[in-house]
This record gives sequence, structure tokens and C-alpha cells, in this order.
Amino acid sequence: NFRTESGDGAVRKDLDGKTVKEYDRPLATASDVSEKGISINFERIFDFRAGYGYAGKADDFFDEKAPKDDGIFVVDLKTGESKLIISYDDMIKQFPEEPYTSSKLLVNHINLNPKGDRFVFLLRNFFEEGVMWKTQLIASDLEGNMVPLTNYRFNSHYCWKNDTELLIVSDNDDEFGCWLFDTVTGDAKLIDIPNLNRRDIHCLYSPDNRVILGDAYPDEEGYRNLMVYDCEKGTFEAILGSLSTADANWDIRADLHARFDRDGAQISFDATHNEKREICVFDTKGCY
Repeated sequence: NFRTESGDGAVRKDLDGKTVKEYDRPLATASDVSEKGISINFERIFDFRAGYGYAGKADDFFDEKAPKDDGIFVVDLKTGESKLIISYDDMIKQFPEEPYTSSKLLVNHINLNPKGDRFVFLLRNFFEEGVMWKTQLIASDLEGNMVPLTNYRFNSHYCWKNDTELLIVSDNDDEFGCWLFDTVTGDAKLIDIPNLNRRDIHCLYSPDNRVILGDAYPDEEGYRNLMVYDCEKGTFEAILGSLSTADANWDIRADLHARFDRDGAQISFDATHNEKREICVFDTKGCY
């Protein structure tokens, strides 16, 4: 993504740095399978959480709680054409819930499934006097047919397991843990991860869906631990700890955000244990 005098945009480049296509909207998620991308208002996100949005430009809809002309746009990666498929006005009309939908709303953490034909997003209300912000989890196809998966509550980090199932840290049904949702039917089940202890982990399935990676916020000694839940054995254990430098501004911290390579042979993660931001890589053989 980039910014010009006319506003935010995105550019697609090949591995040699040659520009393939430019887009007049910034992309939050994109699929090389469906050749579709999703665009949202990053200035609106900045007003909610500075570390997640773009500074330097005012939100065109700053004074509107649920604008009709802003929301979720689908971008055709071949042609560059974009279309508003879900507006904020659509969201509050389909899923009204007081007091949250009387507040200013924003879309954050939106991701396409592996096939690129469905996506999920977190719909949040801005904090107002007497109203804490909460999060609704919603799924949709590329036509804007939404499926509400939860009401406004605690919903946080998530990952796709496959093209229809989504794992998310949530207190769905007032029970905290990792919940597996069917994004088509809305059915959900709690994954019984031992000793999770209400940790809000960044969860990620391995390519073969055998294990779930999870990294949490720093412990009492300042270490961010990378943990593995073995779905077959039912075990949950730490495989490494990375000392995290204390950041004066929480929004510029470096979470581990661990990820697998395509065949699951290696894991990379972000780190600051050498007093600078780095990407570290290790082999998974023998780790679980």
C-alpha cells in the first residue's frame, strides 16, 4: 500500500520489483486464487487504534457513525475496479445491538479464506463515555451476504483452518477460549486447549492442520512464549521464549506473529530480543 496526493492506493509488483498493477484503493487482504482483494478505511482505523491504521490524512467520514458510502470494498485485482459491497449503514441495519451500534463503528482485521471467495471481519464500536468497545464477528461472501457469527463481545485473534472454518480467541457463549466457527452455518465449538489460562494468543494452524501455533503477550519476566497445541495428542507446551523489549508506545510493539512456510518445515517470527526488530527462522523438526 502507498499514499499519493490523491489518497491511499496499492501496487502489485513481481519479485524483480517491476510494477504489475496499481490500484486506487489500499488493500487489507488479497487472494492470488480468486484475484480479488478487500479494501477498508485505514484512516478510520487510525482514529481507533493508531498502530493499525494510516496517519497523515483525515477520515472522509470522520463525523459519521455508520456512513452509507464507506465500509467494505471488493477490488478486482485484474482490472483494478472496486465496488462497495457492505456499507456501515448495512451493518447496523442488519445487526442492530444497543448500545454498540449507536456508537461510531469501524471494520478491522479482515481476511479472505484460502480460496479467496469468503472473508471474515471484526466490527467494533469506538469507545464512548460509559460504553466500552466490543467486537462482533461477521463472515461474508464476495457479494456481501453476511453471516453474524457472534454478537458484540470479546473477539480477538483468528486464523482460517480451511475455506469455511475459522479459529478465533473469543468469549463466545461467555466461555473464553479458542472457538472453531463454521462461517457458513454459524455453528461453533470450543477447542479444549489445556492451560490456555485466558491467554489471548495469535493462533495459526499448521499447513496439515495437525498443530496450532500460539504466541501471547509478555510474561512477568518479559518473554513472549511461542506455544504449540498438538490437535492429535491434546498437549499444549512452549517451544521457545523471546525476550521482548519494553515499548513506551504499546502500538509499536513487536508481537511474535509466528507463521509457517508452505510445507510446515520452518517457522518464522518477529523479534526484538537483540534490541532491534528482526525476523527469525527455525526448523520445526523435533519441536512437536
